[in-house]
Order: sequence, then structure tokens, then C-alpha cells
Amino acid sequence: MKGIPSSAKDHAPILNRSATEIRFRVDEVEPCKEPCQLTNTQARIRRDIGRPLLACSVDESSEVILAGGAARHGLVDAVYVAFSQHRPLVLTPDALWITIAQGLIAGSALLFLSFPKAYAAGFSGFYLGLIIVLWLLRCRDSWSPSGPN
Repeated sequence: MKGIPSSAKDHAPILNRSATEIRFRVDEVEPCKEPCQLTNTQARIRRDIGRPLLACSVDESSEVILAGGAARHGLVDAVYVAFSQHRPLVLTPDALWITIAQGLIAGSALLFLSFPKAYAAGFSGFYLGLIIVLWLLRCRDSWSPSGPN
């Protein structure tokens, strides 16, 4: 498959294409060589949620990067920071699976909010416990401002 010309000749011509990868030319930019500015994790959480913390699962000495996007989603913020500051980005399967799981949890919550009686009928014996667990799992992303690791 090497040597196949790109159909999009205007912006990003394909340099190499194989069954496992694709490489295309992008603008030459100077990669960021300075480390990210760090801030206290609990201070970042307080700033993001806009109210005092009652409890926090991270240590006082833990730090996260200061820069972040407006999305308040770990994966989206990581991609935003890497792109906007010309930093390398490594995505692990864990980060992608956590993002998928959070989407399923959000979908369950939306289903509950849309059809509470039907949802309750399906989980009649442990409805309240299930809702609490779903809420806690969904809120877990706001407890960890750096998002999935």
C-alpha cells in the first residue's frame, strides 16, 4: 500500500500507508520542550467545580498539569493540551476504555432521566443502590481532573 497518492492534496498528503499505520505530512512546528506547569490536584478540583471539597481521594502532595481545556473531560483535555502546546501525546488502551465506560455510564444516566419508571421496573429490587453507584462512577471523572491515566 506504500506509495498510494493521497486524495486530499491540499493539506495533508499521505507519505506512508500500511495495514497498521498511516503517516502524513503536517506543518513544521517546534515541539514544546518545557515541562508542563503543575498545580495542586485538590486546588485544581476546587477551581473546576467552583465549590469547597468535602472529601478528596487524592493526596495533598499530588499534582496535575495546570493547563486544561474547557471540556472538563480528561481525554479531551489531554488532546487539547497536546495539540495546542505542540506536546507529544501517548494514548493507552486504559484511557480509551475508561472513556468508553464513562460514555456507557452517562448513557445509563440519560436513560434513567428519560424513562425513570421503565428503568425502575428493570431494576426494581436494587434501584436506589444502582443509581448511587452510577452517580458515583459518573462523578469519578470530576474527582480526577487529569482524567484517565
